[in-house]
Amino acid sequence: MFNGDVRVLECWCPIICGARKSNTIKNRERPFYACPLPKDDENCEFFVWVDEAEEL
Repeated sequence: MFNGDVRVLECWCPIICGARKSNTIKNRERPFYACPLPKDDENCEFFVWVDEAEEL
């Protein structure tokens, strides 16, 4: 789904996932989508890199 020029994904919860940027050394500043719920909550563990999501 697209909202203007920005791709909008829903995780398996289903909740809209905003794009965030990685802060790891290996993937510095690489954007990704992930479930927005806190890890200690009912997080569905949805995760996909933005560049790989284009293929979905």
